[in-house]
Formats: sequence, structure tokens, C-alpha cells
Amino acid sequence: MADDIEDLSRIQQDPEMMRYMSDGHLPTVEETQSWLTWHADLWRQRGFSVWSVELKPERNFIGWLGITEPTWFPELMPTPEIGWFIDRDYWGQGLATEGAIAAIRFAFDELDIERLIGIYNAQNLASGRVMEKIGMTFWKETPHPRFGFPLRVYEINR
Repeated sequence: MADDIEDLSRIQQDPEMMRYMSDGHLPTVEETQSWLTWHADLWRQRGFSVWSVELKPERNFIGWLGITEPTWFPELMPTPEIGWFIDRDYWGQGLATEGAIAAIRFAFDELDIERLIGIYNAQNLASGRVMEKIGMTFWKETPHPRFGFPLRVYEINR
């Protein structure tokens, strides 16, 4: 996890990477540390969270992907959320799709989760295309609970 802080912080300093994440804020190293600690705790408490994404064979960290809890959006709780954050140098290579399919299998087969949601800023059409490729269907559009911009919510059932 300590290695991931430096790599994740570097990726999060790219405004293009953060454009659709929350309000586009560029997190400090301390905020990244807190986020990673929260996810490590979620693994211990719930048996799931996000995985580091590494590019083989070099094992270069290029982002995260997996199942989490959208606690920032109480209306959607307790349904787990699938999500990804892949360094833009690797966009368009199918990595989010490949990883998301593995995360869905893990959620349904290993965790016995019945339903997953995916949430994205309505302007981030690429995330919507990934959700459709992995078999998710549009559920609803709703305003971000804090910032008010439109979010699209997709779902997939076991």
C-alpha cells in the first residue's frame, strides 16, 4: 500500500484524470493516504474493496479497480459499487473492461453479492460505454448529492 500512495498521487495530479471524479479536486498526498486507508479497512471489514491495477510484465501501477461502497451517496447504500480509475496513458486498451469483468465475477461468485451499481458523471461517456460492455444497464440519472451535477447510475444483477 505504501508504494501505491506515491503512484496514485502522481496520477491524481493530472487534471484530465480527475475531471470526472467528484468535483475535479486534485487530492493531496494526505487525502490519498486517507482514501487508501479507508479502502484497506473496507477489505478487512467487508472482504472487498479496490485492487491496484498493474501492467504486466513490468508491474507498473496504472490505477485501481474493484468493488467499493458508495458511502458518499447514502441514497444508493447499501448496494456495492463497481468502479475504476486507470491512468489515461492506458485508456482505450480495454483494461477497465477486462478488470471490471473480473470484479463482477468476484462479486457474484466469491462474495455472493446479488446486485452491483456503477456511477459516473453524465459527461464521462467513456465510463458509460465500459458499463454497457460489461453487461450493466442504465437504471437512473440523479444529481450528485454534494455538487448537484448529473450522475448516471447503471446496475447489474447476478
